[in-house]
Amino acid sequence: MLVSYLAQKRLVVLTFWVNWRQRLGESFTAPEFTVPVAEATGRLMAFEDQDDETTAVKVPSEFTTGTKWKAFMEGTIAFFNSQKGRGQIPLAYVIR
Repeated sequence: MLVSYLAQKRLVVLTFWVNWRQRLGESFTAPEFTVPVAEATGRLMAFEDQDDETTAVKVPSEFTTGTKWKAFMEGTIAFFNSQKGRGQIPLAYVIR
């Protein structure tokens, strides 16, 4: 079976939309997935992909005795802000 690129892209967007709605605990039906919803979901996917590419915060070095605590803490928080967990929530929000 041959599937065109556009149809394949729409299926990927549909899958993302369904998974997103399930994570939010919302119900959904097939007629709710309209062209405007597909376009908005595609933009959301592109934004999340772009966000993943732009975050390049290095992992802070290991904390040892004699290391400045404040610098280590700020580096760790910056790193956790750049890492996304489930539902695209930054880990710094989860780990406090």
